[in-house]
Amino acid sequence: MKLLNIHDANLALYEYSKIGETGETVLLLHPGGFISSYVWNEFVQNFKENYRVIAVDFRGHGNSEKTKSGYNMSNLANDIHEVLNQLNIQSVHIIGNSLGAEVGLVFASTYSDKVHSLTLIDGGILNLVGPNGERDETKEELLEERLNRPYPEYSSKEEFIRFVQENWIDFRKIASEIPLYKLDNGKWTFQQPNEIATLILEAGCNLDMLSLYNHVSCPVLFLPAEKEPKLEQKLKVIEEIKSKLPFIKTKIIPGSQHIMMLEHCNELSFEIKQFFFDIKNSINSI
Repeated sequence: MKLLNIHDANLALYEYSKIGETGETVLLLHPGGFISSYVWNEFVQNFKENYRVIAVDFRGHGNSEKTKSGYNMSNLANDIHEVLNQLNIQSVHIIGNSLGAEVGLVFASTYSDKVHSLTLIDGGILNLVGPNGERDETKEELLEERLNRPYPEYSSKEEFIRFVQENWIDFRKIASEIPLYKLDNGKWTFQQPNEIATLILEAGCNLDMLSLYNHVSCPVLFLPAEKEPKLEQKLKVIEEIKSKLPFIKTKIIPGSQHIMMLEHCNELSFEIKQFFFDIKNSINSI
């Protein structure tokens, strides 16, 4: 890991492989909340031999600086753009999950010349709120709850790991990698500061996903999770998006959940590699 000074924040960069540095680069964009780039540690093993693979902790996450502002989606996408500029990377395959899918979509709609392809893992499909939104609550209800959410407290890292092992089945394998933050009372929490989380949530609520696809020109792979709510609505929206994109593919991995790379890493990797292969075949057939 190294820190890059990006705009007004120090952002954590992870470079998993130098192989293919002069060829294609894969950029991994993580989900939000207490999750950061560590979530890709197993997944990246399936790509680092043939691609230059990098990941960035968004501001306010992981080892990146927790700034007081700068959390709208355009700014998060601009942060990524500046990271690529500093690394002299001209274009990338973006793979994003949840918040990472949303930022990836905004990036692809803003900097279309920088994106080889866009893979959206259970994100970037439904609007967060509104008619047929991902959440049933109103924007105001979501923001109020998030701003006032109590912080879970643990006396030590060991106590937290025991809690994860007993209660969060999907996260057991990465329990020791989840960062903790010290509270004013001396105890520890995994929860992202509420003020930052609320700003990010508000930015997500303000996105209109369908309109963003009017400015996307790269191939897109949709990977909606089978076990998450509103799968049928997601598939209907993908059908609407098809007319806007030159190359689109949709795959549903059996049994998949929101943070797909934890329990379905190999299946996920296979589908994305096949997508990359299909893109090359499509280009070569022109």
